[in-house]
Amino acid sequence: MRPVRIVRLASAALVLPLVAAAPSPFPAGYEASYQAYLKSLPPGGRSAAWLTRLNGVTAPPAPMPIGGKPTLYLFGCKNHFCDTDNVNIFLAPDRKSFRAVLKMRGSQMLLGGAGPSEVACVRKLEAAGGVLKAC
Repeated sequence: MRPVRIVRLASAALVLPLVAAAPSPFPAGYEASYQAYLKSLPPGGRSAAWLTRLNGVTAPPAPMPIGGKPTLYLFGCKNHFCDTDNVNIFLAPDRKSFRAVLKMRGSQMLLGGAGPSEVACVRKLEAAGGVLKAC
């Protein structure tokens, strides 16, 4: 029985680096923001590819000033569940921090220091069908 356990552990050890080595879905130069984003995800979101890889329905990064402050905006959602499972990410110009409004199974969470400004921006984006130049 022990050899089987050793094989399983070795397999898991081989898989983890491959997952961690996958490219960041954030724009080039925002690797530190991406790492901070991953660390902030709730336990249930850390294994969801639509959140970690933004590989569901997405929008390309776009400038989105909030209150006159520059940010780069990204959107992602779970295929077929965009109304209840989505993330609106606002990348800071320092390329190290971010703010995000995450909705999982209909429950909203604020990540990376997001607050009322980001929540209001997401509401405006939803009302405008996702097309907005600034918040």
